[in-house]
Amino acid sequence: MRSVIANRAQRLRSSSLIAVPPPQTSSDYQTPLARYAASILYRSPLPCPSGFPLYILNAAALPDAHEIDYDALLPYVLARLPGEEELLSGTEYTVVFFAGGSPDSATSTKKIQPGWGWFVQAYHVLSRATRKRLQKLYIVHERSWVRILVKMFSTI
Repeated sequence: MRSVIANRAQRLRSSSLIAVPPPQTSSDYQTPLARYAASILYRSPLPCPSGFPLYILNAAALPDAHEIDYDALLPYVLARLPGEEELLSGTEYTVVFFAGGSPDSATSTKKIQPGWGWFVQAYHVLSRATRKRLQKLYIVHERSWVRILVKMFSTI
């Protein structure tokens, strides 16, 4: 048990996750990952009620963990958030995170998706400007335990 916790702590401290994908002209750029990212995180054509740009983070669009390395996918997803130039000019934004499962989960086999720890780790990879300009984060989930956890951690 102790080694599992130590391994998780080491992974959280590791710099294996990066926030910037390779340039499109690079041979390291992976178009399939960019396509996945476009369906996972995208900007809504309508702003949120307070006028900020609204980004949708759709967990149901995440591919199966057996198909994709999530650590390789992360930079492509994060690159879809506002750029540093926009953030430094004062642009703020809102994210709606649809954390539920697959939309056709009754008819398909269950996909292996990342745990909450991966999402928290992804948040910590964001630059300070990106985290600071995030005005609201809404988490939408069909189970009540998520609401309970969020309320519990919001008091800490």
